Amino acid sequence: MSRKGKFPVPLPKGVEVTTAGEEILVKGPKGSMQQKVLSGIGIQIEGEQLNVTLSEGLESKSNMHGLYRSLINNMVVGVSTGFEKKLEMRGVGYRANVQGQILDLQVGFSHPTQLPIPVGLTITVEEKILSSS
Repeated sequence: MSRKGKFPVPLPKGVEVTTAGEEILVKGPKGSMQQKVLSGIGIQIEGEQLNVTLSEGLESKSNMHGLYRSLINNMVVGVSTGFEKKLEMRGVGYRANVQGQILDLQVGFSHPTQLPIPVGLTITVEEKILSSS
């Protein structure tokens, strides 16, 4: 049995999980996602958690057990709270600004780097924090 696959996936309020054949559909306040599931991987919803099981005789596919548990967990997180990445820039001359739909980075090149912000992605730049050392 997979070490990761045996942990249950918590289902927050507002998230619905349905299975149809070999497909799982996860709906939440931020959208919906679907994923095909390998035959032999079972999905059991018990209260406010979801368990991913592996059929007997498929011990050679235990890596898929953990994979599908992680995929389903990421789907639940994505439709409930969304994903967030934080970048901390330290050093003299490192700056970031958002100008409309363009991210303007100054990260050590002789010229500023301007990147278009993809549709559906939100970028915020917090004010710089000065620390006294």
